[in-house]
Amino acid sequence: MPLGKVFVKTAQVAGVKWTVTASHELLILQAALDNVDYGVLLLDENMRARFINRASRQLWNMPDALAASRPSFTELMRHACDSGAFALPADKLDAYVEWRVALVRGGYEAPMDLHLANGKILRFQCKALPAGGRFLSYTEVTDLVRHAEKLERLATTDEMTDICNRRHFLTLAEIEWRRFQQDGEPFALLILDVDLFKSINDRFGHNVGDAVIKSVAGICRDEKREGDILARIGGEEFVLLLPKTRRDEAVGFAEMLRQRVEAEPFVNDEQSLRLTISIGVAEAQAEMAGISDVMKCADQALYDAKRGGRNRVESRQPQAGAASKAAAA
Repeated sequence: MPLGKVFVKTAQVAGVKWTVTASHELLILQAALDNVDYGVLLLDENMRARFINRASRQLWNMPDALAASRPSFTELMRHACDSGAFALPADKLDAYVEWRVALVRGGYEAPMDLHLANGKILRFQCKALPAGGRFLSYTEVTDLVRHAEKLERLATTDEMTDICNRRHFLTLAEIEWRRFQQDGEPFALLILDVDLFKSINDRFGHNVGDAVIKSVAGICRDEKREGDILARIGGEEFVLLLPKTRRDEAVGFAEMLRQRVEAEPFVNDEQSLRLTISIGVAEAQAEMAGISDVMKCADQALYDAKRGGRNRVESRQPQAGAASKAAAA
């Protein structure tokens, strides 16, 4: 498709005068852009396509007739949606097209990742041009994004149980604490561990001990509600933060969890074990200094549960100046 009027300029190189037309330069540029491996789309001030490179045409399965007709960006988006490029339900397509067109028309330049129906991820970017046009680029970043997701997963997830690790839990818990401070929205916290875990390791070996940890983590994951935050914070110790939950409700939830673990059969290599857990419960209070105080209070309640015979749930209110005690093995 033509990119502009023809202009002529001359240059003298090595004593020879050369005449080059602007249209020739544009053809060279077009040829170069047709050979890059990412999509390029040039829109004019009316949001109509002035240039669509080969990678873009292939990316969107674009017929030559459509590419040559100087389609509007709206038409291009319609074609992409109609061809099934985006994994969107039919009733969401119109709103999606309007949203994307509005972003481009408004000159929104922040990179955006587009997830395609075939599993690929494209990094889309729009650049506003001085004359009112738009330069759009589409770069496949599937491997890059997947690698970043893997690194984030390694940084935030406990490898053995596939739930949050301690560091990530503390980050999320701090967010919940700030919400509590600002809005007074309650939350409760459970700390639990497997009773007599050391004897399980000593008697049956660390492989069985690891299987026990995974089993308890799986039960907690099954029972937690959407929005609850579950993490492994130490060997056989877990924490569960329950947003919008008062202490009495949390105690009931903890009791249900305790009963489920006790009733769940654990069999490993034909070896059947009876597992039990002890749970300490605490609720965030205004006089607490931070999430660490909530955890200390729940830890003290866990100590009470251990001292009271294990396989039980205990809760505590904060006590000024009380030091946290380590839970008994």
